[in-house]
Amino acid sequence: MGSTYSGLTMIRLTRMIRAVSGWRRAVLALAAGLLAALALPPLNLWPVLFIAVPGFLLLLEGLQPRQFLKAFLTGWLFGLGYFALAFHWIGYAFLVDAATYLWMMPFAVGGLAAAMAIYWGLASVAVNAFGWRGLRLAAGFAAALSAAEWLRGHLFTGFPWAAPGLAADGMGAVAQLASVIGMTGLTLMVILWAGLPLAVIGRRPAPWWCRGCRTHGSGSGCAPTASASCPAIPWWRRPCWRVCRTRCADGRSGCS
Repeated sequence: MGSTYSGLTMIRLTRMIRAVSGWRRAVLALAAGLLAALALPPLNLWPVLFIAVPGFLLLLEGLQPRQFLKAFLTGWLFGLGYFALAFHWIGYAFLVDAATYLWMMPFAVGGLAAAMAIYWGLASVAVNAFGWRGLRLAAGFAAALSAAEWLRGHLFTGFPWAAPGLAADGMGAVAQLASVIGMTGLTLMVILWAGLPLAVIGRRPAPWWCRGCRTHGSGSGCAPTASASCPAIPWWRRPCWRVCRTRCADGRSGCS
């Protein structure tokens, strides 16, 4: 029972993240980017990627296909948070003569971060065009972001600093793969690896003791009713019904 309820909690949490909109979506995307930047040297807190990247991908999952402007803004805010923290070292130059130049720091660092984040916004638009979810979204975004990072390092003379692949610096021998696959390959590997939890979080199958509790939907919605799907639901099967209802609301029928 405990594992079932924990699974239900995860499902509710992922649904809540997908459903956020407006300024709440913006804040979550920005926060995910800030968190992801902690994986870079010198902190090397790379495990945070397993929170930041799936969290951001859940925001993309919550968008309808071809909502290009929302997808761009979500990806741009993710990149803005990431680069704003990753480029903090640039601000040190303005401390040399702080009385004269300190006021320029937020414009220089913030402006550069905003410009570099455009590439991440475009990567988000690319995957939103296909309407992918789950593992396909994780793999697609990893590929799109790797391509965007390659472009960032080459277009307009290039500015390749703070690529996500730098997180491998704190992963021991993994960093040696740079000699084989380069920084673009490391970025692909790191983002794909960090995004893999998206394939399982919030998608817990039903436990064995509630097999047969299924829901059915029609048209654009899925409105399960206890009398139609599970004529008599005893108390010990009610958690199953909540799993069914949640899965149905998430676009999938049944809980077998």
